Amino acid sequence: MVGYRLVGTSRLISGYIADASDALLEAFVRYDPDEHGVASPVGRSLRARFGHDVGVTMYSYRSWALWLSGQPADAEKAAESELERGRALEHDDQSRLYALWHAGMSYVLLHNVDKVAEVGGQLTELANDRQLPYWQALGDFLCGWCARRTGRAGDAVGLLQEGLRLWAQTGSRIFRPICLAFLADAYAADDKPDLAHRTFEEALRTAGETGERWAEPEIHRLFGDLLARRGPTAAAIASYEQAIAVARGQGSRSFELRATTSLARVLSDRA
Repeated sequence: MVGYRLVGTSRLISGYIADASDALLEAFVRYDPDEHGVASPVGRSLRARFGHDVGVTMYSYRSWALWLSGQPADAEKAAESELERGRALEHDDQSRLYALWHAGMSYVLLHNVDKVAEVGGQLTELANDRQLPYWQALGDFLCGWCARRTGRAGDAVGLLQEGLRLWAQTGSRIFRPICLAFLADAYAADDKPDLAHRTFEEALRTAGETGERWAEPEIHRLFGDLLARRGPTAAAIASYEQAIAVARGQGSRSFELRATTSLARVLSDRA
C-alpha cells in the first residue's frame, strides 16, 4: 500500500496523471483502517516515518488525481473523506494541517470558492496558532486564491506575496509553480499586466526546473487568459493550444477540457 502511495504521489507531482491515478487506486484498495490506522502499531510506525497519517496522505492525492483525470464528483468525495479523517486526528497537528491544505487545493481545482474560504481559514488559524511558517504560507495561498475569485485582487496580491515570502524562508519549492500562477493571475486582475506576464514566465520556468509539472496546463491556460485580454489573440491561442497539448500528454482530462473551453471562447470572439 505504502509503495503504491509513494509512486502515485511522485507520478502525480511530475505530471503523469494516468500513472498516478492507477497507483493511487491500488493504494486505496490495499488500505485497511484497522491495519494502517493511527490506533495500530503499523499505523503509528508509518506516522513516525512519514510525519503524517498515511490515510490522510492517500486520500489527499487521490482527490487531486480523481479531479485531474476527469472525475470531479469522486474528487469531492475524497476531499471530504480526507477532511473527516483529519478532524478525527485532533491531537495530530501535522496530519490535520496536511489534510486542510490538500483538501483546500482540491476545492481550488473544483472552483468551489466557499469551501476554499472555509478550509483556508481553518488552515490559517491552526498554522498561526502553532506559528508554523510552512503551513502559514499554504494558508495564504488558499486565502489569496479565494480573494482573487471574490473580486479582491489587491488583497489577493498581498496574501500571495506574503505566502511566497514565508515559503522562501522554509527553503521548499514544491507547489511553487501553481502558487506563482495564482499570484500572476491576481496581478492581472489588479491591472498589473507586466508583472503578471513576468510571473507566469517564472511559474513555467520553475515547473521546468523542478519537474513539478502537474499544474503546467493550468499555468499555460491562465497565461492565455492574460494574453487574450492584452491582444493580439494569436499569442493567447498558442498558449491555450500548449495547455491542451500538455494536458493531453499527461492524461489530465479536466485541465484539457478547461483549456479547450478557453480556446473555443477566444476563437468564437474572433470570428
